[in-house]
Amino acid sequence: MTTRPLRLFQIMITDGAHSPATTDAFARNVDSFRSTYPRAEYRRYGNEELVAFLADNYPEPVLQAYRTLTPYAFKADLARYCLLHTYGGLYSDLSYLHLRPIEIDSRCDMVVFRDIAGHPSWAVSNAVIYAEAGSPALERAIARVVEHYNDRFYGHSSLEPTGPYMFGRVLAETSDWTKIAFGDSQRLNVDRTGRVNIVKVMPTGEVVAIRNKTSEGEFSDLVPSGGNNYNSLWSERRIWGEPDTRGVLDRLRSKAKQVRKRRSR
Repeated sequence: MTTRPLRLFQIMITDGAHSPATTDAFARNVDSFRSTYPRAEYRRYGNEELVAFLADNYPEPVLQAYRTLTPYAFKADLARYCLLHTYGGLYSDLSYLHLRPIEIDSRCDMVVFRDIAGHPSWAVSNAVIYAEAGSPALERAIARVVEHYNDRFYGHSSLEPTGPYMFGRVLAETSDWTKIAFGDSQRLNVDRTGRVNIVKVMPTGEVVAIRNKTSEGEFSDLVPSGGNNYNSLWSERRIWGEPDTRGVLDRLRSKAKQVRKRRSR
């Protein structure tokens, strides 16, 4: 086993061009990532940087899919596949506290973690991914997101359009799976604050990271403002840039109710 020189990537997409205030937990997570890999090059990308990166490195349909996606988490899904495919390295969500380095077998060109129990058997978390540049699996993941954009695909879960369910399907379809190391995501407990503690466990049993957030579908306990909730947007069928019609529907329902009242008099 070896610890390879790495590029480290994280993504923070929020409203507007300026970074909002962050919490102490956010700082601890970022510091843990950087200190666990002290010789690695670290970079955190925001929306404007990602748009420029995609425009320089990918065809227009990829950039268009990124621009169209409304949930910031879904934008980050596509962007992480592209960053890793282009540069290679280690991506981590901002919600993870890193405990020890991922040791990578010289025969592997990717390290991923199956999702926690309760999800479909093929689901693979995309919260922490190591990959070599040019990974065919990541190339397929990028192409699949573009397909979903073209089809305005929603699926049966918010994790299908761009996230763990889609990512797991792509990996399940690959013929080069022997070069992928599959670890596991394990739910430890729910603490008194409501936080679901999830750890990333290597195939050899080492715990390398633990999730450090409470809210599902967003990271408001790490970045209190400027985000959006992918679960809500998926439920409202607004992930592909569709307009927010909730106000219009409420007005139509109110008018219909008034008409019914007048007719009943």
